[in-house]
Amino acid sequence: MFCQSLERHLNETQPPVDLDQHEEALTNAFHLAADEAIPKTKPHKKLRKDHWFYDQRVRILNNRINAARRLNRRHPTDNSRTLLRKVVQSTRREKKNIQEQKWIEWCQGIDSHTTLSSMWGKLKAVSGNKRATTPSHSNPQQEAEHLALSFAMRSSSTQLPDNTIHTLNSLQPERERAIEQACLAEADTDHPITYRELLNAEKRSQHQLTKTQVSLELLHERCEQLGLKVNLLKTKAMTFGRHPPDEKLSIFGTDIG
Repeated sequence: MFCQSLERHLNETQPPVDLDQHEEALTNAFHLAADEAIPKTKPHKKLRKDHWFYDQRVRILNNRINAARRLNRRHPTDNSRTLLRKVVQSTRREKKNIQEQKWIEWCQGIDSHTTLSSMWGKLKAVSGNKRATTPSHSNPQQEAEHLALSFAMRSSSTQLPDNTIHTLNSLQPERERAIEQACLAEADTDHPITYRELLNAEKRSQHQLTKTQVSLELLHERCEQLGLKVNLLKTKAMTFGRHPPDEKLSIFGTDIG
């Protein structure tokens, strides 16, 4: 229906003189065709469940229940729960009386001039039936699939001119080779991290010492008291699970390892 309406409006439009008029005529044709093909719905006001008897008294009763619930949520005691139950029970009784009063007032207003539509609307509101909303389209799922397929077809590369498609196909192998070479190229940082780099990157702070650092400091202090010289690089390397550097252990300046 949309295509037929669009074609009809385009045929009825006089050929424009310049490009701007042609664009304006095409846009107007699209708008007119959409207005005819797509059904419109009027926005309706969202009503409360108790809108047919809601007034200032009901609002005060609702505030009373909310206050009791907040009190029970903040101070969940037996007294607060008992108070909440009593407030809910009394509020329900008062709301029921208000409903009966509103219903009697409406029934008293019925006369020979009351239309059936207003009566049925009131009965539906009292019974709690929700108003049925009219869909924006008779078959929205089918229309969505049709629009998606149409968009995919229009944006496909097959819609391009032949020379453009030929150029893209000729450039495709070169682009794939460039991507493959970029993936296989070695970067300056593609090498294993050495133990020296780990030591240089290690954060040293007098106030924040790790457990390993504290142990090494205590070991070094104890060895100095005994006259031994400990190679801390070897000890740290063994802690990290690395091979120790080639430095010998010495006692009183004499190498023993």
